[in-house]
Amino acid sequence: MKIPFYYPFHGAKENEYINECLQSSLATGGAFSNRAFLLLKRLLGQENLLFVPTCSSALELSLALLPLKPGDEILLPSFNFPSAANAALQKGLIPIFCDINPRTQNICLSEIEKRITAKTKALITVDYAGIACDYDSIRDFARERSLFLIEDAAQSLGSYYKKEPLGIQGDFSGISFHNSKNIACGEGGLFFCKNKDFYALAQIYQMHGTNRQDFFKGLCDYYTWQLPGSSLPLNELSCALLLSQLEEISTITAYRRERLFAYLNLLKPLEEKGLAAQMQIPDYCTPNGHLYYLRFSSHSLMEKAKNLLYSKGIDARTHYVPLHASPMGRRLGYEPKNLPESLKAYETLLRLPLHTGLTKEEQEKICEILLNWGRRL
Repeated sequence: MKIPFYYPFHGAKENEYINECLQSSLATGGAFSNRAFLLLKRLLGQENLLFVPTCSSALELSLALLPLKPGDEILLPSFNFPSAANAALQKGLIPIFCDINPRTQNICLSEIEKRITAKTKALITVDYAGIACDYDSIRDFARERSLFLIEDAAQSLGSYYKKEPLGIQGDFSGISFHNSKNIACGEGGLFFCKNKDFYALAQIYQMHGTNRQDFFKGLCDYYTWQLPGSSLPLNELSCALLLSQLEEISTITAYRRERLFAYLNLLKPLEEKGLAAQMQIPDYCTPNGHLYYLRFSSHSLMEKAKNLLYSKGIDARTHYVPLHASPMGRRLGYEPKNLPESLKAYETLLRLPLHTGLTKEEQEKICEILLNWGRRL
């Protein structure tokens, strides 16, 4: 038996769209990107969206637009991919790592309050596993202290916070279409910005710092270099693949949610015996089924469970080395013991396969292996 951790979803019109795109000029901003863009605008209920090459690009673009200066501080969770921290460092900003809530693996208000200083100018949240942070409390705090809020919603398309989509909860937000995400095109991302003036600047920055978008709209006779910028479009071929998946997002999300809640039901005995805590879904969150994880009671138990599953052909995986405990984090002055919950998540968290290729029978087999193992302990 071989059960992979990742398994790509293939839309019914995937080959048709890709072949049609290959027959086109492949020019950026063509029919497929426009169709995918319209679907995302309807899904998120927002206009101020831009396709970008990756979610990392969306975070970099967000910080590039903000009126910040070198030495300003940005708060972000340590249990995280390096994208946001890299974006801060690239602008000469100081990333300040925060610990996480062990129930959700997300940054929480109490940790933010501990780390804020007079130099803090922005806050970056991460919706780990597609589970929302408590945005009402975090947004209120950010507004009171005039902090910009950036939402890293890389894993979150199809999840909701109090009936509002994730991916639009910050002043700026980024979504990922990386091959590991629910909706994927290999590499790709989406940028969101609430403020129309920042959005206008984002359109200029994205196109080499030129007013090319105005030129395409017929608002000027030629486009020129206006501001510092970069080249951050998403290619048309990726948009063709993305469109084939976006058209089936309801099916994809429903299946992944079904498998997520099946895990939560089937693996209750592990939690009841005290061997592992299951991932928690707060009442305010509707998940997209991006992933399922267990937090084992010790590192050794996690390793035993992972090795057992691996011996049976099941690809179960740990996750991030906390940023503060990484070699780069140490260079920034942190020690592993500084943020104990982030370190504990790294040592005890195990993700199980969850994707559209995972059958009910395969999932039950995974759970049976873990439950039989747990009974012997």
